[in-house]
Order: sequence, then structure tokens, then C-alpha cells
Amino acid sequence: MANLKKNNGDLEGALKDYNKLLSEKPESLLYNGRADVYFKMKKYKEALADANKAISIDPKFAPSYVSRAMILFDTSKLREACENLDKAVALGYEKAVLTDVYAKCVKK
Repeated sequence: MANLKKNNGDLEGALKDYNKLLSEKPESLLYNGRADVYFKMKKYKEALADANKAISIDPKFAPSYVSRAMILFDTSKLREACENLDKAVALGYEKAVLTDVYAKCVKK
């Protein structure tokens, strides 16, 4: 339900659901989902903390690096954001899906 609520714009409801789920089962996927909710609420500090927690639980879960990259882009940390996109792709995230966000990265 948390993801459905998030996708339908019920961010407060989604946050409540993610909090409950995480209290029962603290796993990377759930932290990443809650990070996305916080991101959409523009609560970047909380979003980054959850993305970092998701990565600390499962460093091979590529979507968490994409989430962290999006947060970093919105907080004007371009180099770090691009490094996270590179990490996500190295872990198997499909680069073609990231074409629009990769356009923000200036490769030297």
C-alpha cells in the first residue's frame, strides 16, 4: 500500500505506511521507498539519510544509488550525484533508463 499511496500522491499516507513497515522489517527496499517519499516532500536531509541507510544495508541494491543521485542533484551536489549514477549502472541499473538524468552530468 505504501508504494501505491506514494504513486498516487498521498505522501503522508505513504510515509505512515513506510514507517510501520520499517518498524517491522528494516530492509533496503523499504528505506529506499521512504527516501523517495521524503524526496518528493522536499525533505532532503531525511531522504538522504534513508538512501544512505538503504545502501548500508545492501550496497548492491542499485536503485538506492539512483535515489541518492536524485537527492544530490536537487541539493546541487552534481559531482556526487553523477558518481552515484555511475555506481548504479555498474551494479546493473539500465543506463538507458537514466538518459535524462545522465544529461546533467558533465564528463571530462
